[in-house]
Amino acid sequence: ERVITVTGSEQAVCSAYELMCSKLEAGEDGNQSKNLNLRLVVPAAQCGSIIGKGGSKVKEIRDTTHASINVAQDLLPGSNERCVTVAGARSKCVQAINTIISIIAAKPSTSAVVQYKPNFAPVGGFPGPVPPMDGRRGGPDPRMGGMGMGGPPMPNNPLAALAMTARNHMSSRRAGSSGEEASHNMTISNDLIGSI
Repeated sequence: ERVITVTGSEQAVCSAYELMCSKLEAGEDGNQSKNLNLRLVVPAAQCGSIIGKGGSKVKEIRDTTHASINVAQDLLPGSNERCVTVAGARSKCVQAINTIISIIAAKPSTSAVVQYKPNFAPVGGFPGPVPPMDGRRGGPDPRMGGMGMGGPPMPNNPLAALAMTARNHMSSRRAGSSGEEASHNMTISNDLIGSI
């Protein structure tokens, strides 16, 4: 399993997800898929905004987009993030993801986010998140709840290295920014990553 990090303005992030969904629908070998099954990684503190009181918001998103949406109750291993599964036809998934991104943008997380890392390995035999080695991984991105992948690149993981390079580039540009950019994560299975 791989985590894809998308960084940019709300509109740019939505456009990137739409393009990725189109690529996933087309398939790596040209075999078109009728339905997509996507997993978004969302800080647990922001899942309440997606669910709504008594599940009203997630029901509204389901009714509006006709996509299947499930917010996991359990935290992802070694993190304080949860998985939001979005399934259905490409257009329905894109609409649901855009709605979820808008909700998260409207209510940024105020707490620190311990981000999910696939193939999580405890340090020193004790469970828990891998501590940052270079001090760059502070807390969440205050604009979108830190839905970005932070910390040092993992060994032999070019995707993590690319994400870190992009994050560093974005951080250097943020000093004079108006607060419009943020990062988002989505997990993709290894057999579909070639499509992206």
